Amino acid sequence: MGRTMKSAFIRFSCRVAFRLTIALFVACILTVIAASLGGLHEVLDLASLAAFPAAVVAALAGAVLLIRAPSLVWRVLVIGCLLTTTPVFIAVRGQPSVCRDRSSALKIAWLNAHNPGAAAPISDWIDAEAPQIVGLAEVGPRSASLRKHLEKRYPYRLSCLKNGRCSTMLYSVLAPASGRSLAHGDPEDRKALSAVYMAIGAADGTAFDVVALHLSRPLPMGRQASELAKLEAEVDPSPGAIIMGDFNMSPRMKILQNFAASRGLTVTRTPQPTWPTELMGRKTKGLWQIDHLLIGKAWDVAEIRVSPDLGSDHRGYIATLCRARLH
Repeated sequence: MGRTMKSAFIRFSCRVAFRLTIALFVACILTVIAASLGGLHEVLDLASLAAFPAAVVAALAGAVLLIRAPSLVWRVLVIGCLLTTTPVFIAVRGQPSVCRDRSSALKIAWLNAHNPGAAAPISDWIDAEAPQIVGLAEVGPRSASLRKHLEKRYPYRLSCLKNGRCSTMLYSVLAPASGRSLAHGDPEDRKALSAVYMAIGAADGTAFDVVALHLSRPLPMGRQASELAKLEAEVDPSPGAIIMGDFNMSPRMKILQNFAASRGLTVTRTPQPTWPTELMGRKTKGLWQIDHLLIGKAWDVAEIRVSPDLGSDHRGYIATLCRARLH
């Protein structure tokens, strides 16, 4: 009797585990499909944040189902579902370019500094890399020492508010031909676009536009789309446009892809995620790239590197750009 009950319990447990695996598999496949349809609605686009881990879990669950599948029809169905996840594993990464003239290369830096009280880690990183243009977000009231340090090294600076009381900033060693703050209201309470613009004339006689921005989080829905619309109303990106910032969205999200495509911009992929640097009290290499570099057709990316942990909850990046061969 004991063996019979034990055998029945094992069979029952196996059936439950199999059904749970099916449920997990279906949920992950639906998440991937929702992400692929993100352009239809913002709710579906949020699934892009979980598309990659969902695809990985679906592959593992699918392997179990293929082994345990009761029939050929089951196996064909599982394989068909798994095929929907293949685009997720195909990462589109821009290949480094070869600059025609290294002397004309442009080096830029971006970081969401997370309102640091200590300037040293960020200051040392910027000093060591020596970018010509630096974009920063969240350099708030506690960041006075960092601002002071950068003001000594970068003669040109602009905040997203005319009075300078805005935590999104652009610093440049290159003289801007013009520039303006793009916030109309209170960007710190997400009531206005937190962005700043400079038009810069390069030494070779060419000009280009630079924007630094900090978008709202995906929730509540609608804010990011509204802020991108405000940016489009303020700036018409040229082929020489450079937009850097904390977009608070993954590169898989359709809202970012569609914005870039509609303006003739390319979304550059970083070698590793930029956020978060810490999760549940433990240091991490990051889960998502939410800090992005968008470039116009006049530029190639010669190199892009993610910063070390600088004390922020984000990692920044250093990018070297060179003039593209336009045909």
